[in-house]
Amino acid sequence: MVVDKNIEVEADWIDEKHIGIVCPKCRSSYNKDGSGRKNSYPKLHLFGSNGDPFNRIEHRISHCDKGTNTFNI
Repeated sequence: MVVDKNIEVEADWIDEKHIGIVCPKCRSSYNKDGSGRKNSYPKLHLFGSNGDPFNRIEHRISHCDKGTNTFNI
């Protein structure tokens, strides 16, 4: 796997099981040309938090773009 770039995002929430972020790239629905629909909303992604609910920097492979981007959360 080749990582194209890093995307820096701030977690929307953290608990002992998950880190939740609203993805800056994914939409709930798309047009035929691949652009996000006007009334679509950003998707929520969940990552494991390793039982640590405190603030820190995490590096995760994205759920979108077939893993070609990484998130710095």
